Amino acid sequence: MRLLTLILIINTLLIKLSYSDEIKSPLPKGELFSQYESLKLQSNTGSVSAQYKLFMLFFQNQQLLKSRSKESLYYLEMAASSQYIDAEFMLGALYQTGTLVGGKDFDKAKKLISRSAQRGNVDAQLMLANNYALRFSRASKLSDKKNYFSKAESWYLKVVLQGSTQAKRLYGLLLLRRSNKSNKGIQLLNEAAVEGDGSAMHSLGRHAEHLWAKQHVQKDYHLAIYWYKKAIAAGYSKAKKNMEILIEKGNKS
Repeated sequence: MRLLTLILIINTLLIKLSYSDEIKSPLPKGELFSQYESLKLQSNTGSVSAQYKLFMLFFQNQQLLKSRSKESLYYLEMAASSQYIDAEFMLGALYQTGTLVGGKDFDKAKKLISRSAQRGNVDAQLMLANNYALRFSRASKLSDKKNYFSKAESWYLKVVLQGSTQAKRLYGLLLLRRSNKSNKGIQLLNEAAVEGDGSAMHSLGRHAEHLWAKQHVQKDYHLAIYWYKKAIAAGYSKAKKNMEILIEKGNKS
């Protein structure tokens, strides 16, 4: 997994959190400021959940609340220091990307995200799994690769058991990265594809195409075309170019 992929996953999680059902957005300007002040009052009386919600309200409405940036971050830090797991993850993700905190701090990010994951935050668990998968793909020493793979697998399994389609896809890709003959990896990608994950469909197409390029078995060629078509239908536009290139290669062979 490339660093860009990891950053995209982190940003996706931040976007997901920014549209949390806990606070409906957007709000009319007057109601927005009224709700912010109400949450601030609750936060100052020690409500940890209000401290987190106050930051999320700001995060959803940064243009209108930009003057409250430092204040809202202060309340998020308070919630995280009280071991509120969603706040720990959110603050860790901000340090991981350098968003609103003045720059990246990977040590702080790792500490916060790890704490949140250990206490059961699914997004934090997935982010940890992705971090270890990235380290596995970059490691050169066999002992390091085994260590990182084991840790990534452990966290992916936790998230998969909670029904995460994304975790199935990413865990499947990790298994195939270790061995392109992994039946479990293919099974996980198939499960994610059945659940509508266009990226998993695309990955299955890429895997079948790779097998066809090595062995030129027509079954693999047709399987790749099948999954590319499924991915395109699911809205995964990148699959279209892959399919066109594959068809061109198939016509020449």
